[in-house]
Amino acid sequence: MSQQASVSAGSSPSPAFEVNRLSFRYDSVRSSPSDAVSGWIIKGMEFAVHQGEIVGVIGPNGSGKSSLLKLLTKLVRPQEGSIRLFGAEMGTLSRESIARQVAYMPQDLSYDFPFSVLDMVLMGRFPYRRGGVWNLVGWERQDDLAVAEDAMAQTDVTHLANRMIDTLSAGERQRVLLARALAQVPRVLMLDEPTAHLDLNHQLDVCRILKRVHAQLQMTVVLVSHDINLASQYCDRILVMKQGAVVCFGSPQEVIHPQVLAEVYGCQVLVDAHPDTGLPRVSLPSQDGHQTVAVSGMV
Repeated sequence: MSQQASVSAGSSPSPAFEVNRLSFRYDSVRSSPSDAVSGWIIKGMEFAVHQGEIVGVIGPNGSGKSSLLKLLTKLVRPQEGSIRLFGAEMGTLSRESIARQVAYMPQDLSYDFPFSVLDMVLMGRFPYRRGGVWNLVGWERQDDLAVAEDAMAQTDVTHLANRMIDTLSAGERQRVLLARALAQVPRVLMLDEPTAHLDLNHQLDVCRILKRVHAQLQMTVVLVSHDINLASQYCDRILVMKQGAVVCFGSPQEVIHPQVLAEVYGCQVLVDAHPDTGLPRVSLPSQDGHQTVAVSGMV
């Protein structure tokens, strides 16, 4: 039975993403035939992301997390395997079609140009330009402005609309980038380290906004994070990566285990239940073997 037929018969809709035997490497990595194995950034990955869930991607540095996000947004193309986006083969979709369904919030962004906050958020409307043309002056329509204003309201940056982006704090810039992503009106929100380089208050602020937006819009969220506790407390499922492969993928209760984390990160950790949520919480043991501080300052 086809996917369309199975959906109409009342079964679950197509996953947001279906990843099948996905392998990827940057061309410059492989310098000789002997690099055929070691040069892979992603190797043989298979998993699916359900519609409407929040998925966290964790793993040590160099495990391929950011490269995976770029593959899921077609910023780079795999050498092997396939990705299906809501049942459609991603390789057959135009970048514009993908941009109307998937918004990507990068970890780092250059602020070399003096854009205002409103200008930056309006850039999220680029996939919806008429006739494939984006006029540099007066290009936006009233409905584009309305969408941008709504995105700024959702991320609490309306009062910053006329400020220059390079004058904002790190936390304010993160909220503006999130507003730009929401202005795309995506079905999927992809976030690469959304709380990196933020103090505790701004981390909580970004997470609060993400949870609120997810609850209101029921969009699928995929976020990469080095903060294991953030992923445990805010994600429905967690994909654990090491050396470009999936180690495990499941609920926080299923994957946040001392044995799994020791295998992936190469160090011993302690796992207990968060006193408010009951979800797994990770901390580092002290030299005498007793629990000390959480792995991250997030929770």
